[in-house]
Amino acid sequence: MNIGILFLLASSVCDAVWNICLKQSKGITDWVVNIIGISFLLIGIITFKKALAHFPLSIATVIWWGGSLVLTT
Repeated sequence: MNIGILFLLASSVCDAVWNICLKQSKGITDWVVNIIGISFLLIGIITFKKALAHFPLSIATVIWWGGSLVLTT
């Protein structure tokens, strides 16, 4: 399996976790959930950047967006 697809899947999972944490944070009042969400957001950005070394931006964005959508809903 291509390492780039693993980076894209990891980025999609991190984005889904970040979205779930954002829903659970009750605004900015729950700092523990916010810190967890921000951590996953940063990890997701880093893994997406690493995936761009293996895929063009257009293909990577479609795969990342689709995976995030499926995992979040």
